[in-house]
Amino acid sequence: MERIMQHQGKQVTYYDDGSTGRPLLVLPSLGGTYQDWADILTKLTPEYRVVSFHPHEWSDDYMDGTTGILRQIDQFLSATNITIPVTLVGHSYGGLVAQAFALHCPERVAGLVLVEATSVDLEELDQLDTPTLDQEGDDAVWIERFAELATATDLRDRFPDGDDRTDWNPAYYQAMHAIISKWKSDAKALQPLMRDLGFPMTVLGRDKTNSIQTMIAAGFPEDELERMENKWQELIRRQANLSYQANVTFVPGTSHLMHRDRPDVVASAILTLHQPKEFTV
Repeated sequence: MERIMQHQGKQVTYYDDGSTGRPLLVLPSLGGTYQDWADILTKLTPEYRVVSFHPHEWSDDYMDGTTGILRQIDQFLSATNITIPVTLVGHSYGGLVAQAFALHCPERVAGLVLVEATSVDLEELDQLDTPTLDQEGDDAVWIERFAELATATDLRDRFPDGDDRTDWNPAYYQAMHAIISKWKSDAKALQPLMRDLGFPMTVLGRDKTNSIQTMIAAGFPEDELERMENKWQELIRRQANLSYQANVTFVPGTSHLMHRDRPDVVASAILTLHQPKEFTV
């Protein structure tokens, strides 16, 4: 359930289901929230005590990118009295944060579930010959957009179906601007730290064919999509190098938003992480 606490002199909201199970911290994507994971979070008790927070509400540490969010995690776990190793579930950029926390604080991590996680080798995607895709997904475009939204005063008019926690909150866009401005350098800084940490780990990747067909229908060239998806799958597989106990599964019928496409599979992967059996796709 959503709760309220005082942190650094202000009132902040966070998620804590209050279970007595092993602690689990959900780290959503850049721009995502734990509300997006509602279909999954409620399935994880009583095995887990599920907690999560919004970086843009918690503190201004996000201005330091991934390094700042690692400080936020440390503060959050302390504030919620979680002192034993925690299982981390990270989606997209949240997956990069999960890897960073595991690499910097391995003694504090009990296991890891990466869902379409951003790779520490993120920069390799920029080296592909994909000019059309680059125009659509260039970081500079998003940085400029988030910078403008972070200073806008008419967000309710621009996002009439939004809410004041995210879409209408300038801090939400300030956080995304700060994070995306640094995420490639943050990812590169993790490369020398990569090693076998030996904890239970599941890596979930999207359906390559499904992704390509969806993007072709949106007008993108098939040859570029093939190159991009092949590299993405390679980077997903490479994440398993974090643990000899890791397994990698590419989930049929899914996109990057796997937690929406197949919440059943994501929940199963989490629930079976610490069990000696495979989850079902």
